This record gives sequence, C-alpha cells and structure tokens, in this order.
Amino acid sequence: MISHTTVTAVALAILIPYIARVPGMAVHGPDWLWSYFPSLFGIAFFAAFAAIPGAALAFLAHMMPQHSFAFSLGAAAMTVALFFLHASLDLASDSTAAIALVIFPFLAMIMMIGGFAVGVASTWLATRRR
Repeated sequence: MISHTTVTAVALAILIPYIARVPGMAVHGPDWLWSYFPSLFGIAFFAAFAAIPGAALAFLAHMMPQHSFAFSLGAAAMTVALFFLHASLDLASDSTAAIALVIFPFLAMIMMIGGFAVGVASTWLATRRR
C-alpha cells in the first residue's frame, strides 16, 4: 500500500517545477510557463525525471519511519532547491538549456539527502542529550 508520505514526496517533486515558473510569468510572459509543456510525451518525460528526488525522499522515509523531522528537512531542502533551480532556468537561452531539466532532479536529490542527514543528526543529538 502506498503511504501518504510517498504520495506527498513524489507529488511535491513533480509540481514544484511548474509552481516555480508562475512568478516568472510576470516578467517573461506566459511562454515562461508554457515552455515546460512541450508535448504529451515531453510532459511525461519531464515528470519522470522530476519524480526522482521525491522517490528518493519517499524511500528514505520508508527506511527510517521514526525520523519525521528528517523527512520534513529533506522535503524542505528539495523544495527550495527545485524552486530556485527551475525559477531561474531560461529554456530559450540556448540549445543546451534543456539538459538542465535532466540534471536538476539529481541536484535536488543531493540537497534532499543533505537536509535528511541534518534531520537525522539533529534527532540523534536531541535524544542523546536526554
């Protein structure tokens, strides 16, 4: 059975890139958001890569269910990384800019693992001092 933690992590990872594009529409116009909707296959391809950090977060949460604080820090780090990376990406800048859509999930996953590790370490320190 799929837990709500898994659904939350994957949905967050898939939706944040689109949400990050909305503020840029004020400056760049609606094409700023629509550049992330190339075709039906393009959306599926993008969603598959965007789900990578969310799936990694869900895996860590499943392996260590007692660390809800670590899950929260990991989700926050992933969200912030995805938001800033996708909010600043101009796909029309050059022909290789779309490669970033493949690289960004892995960068966000590194940030998520760092946030999760900080959460686990802080929980361990808090329980150790009791």
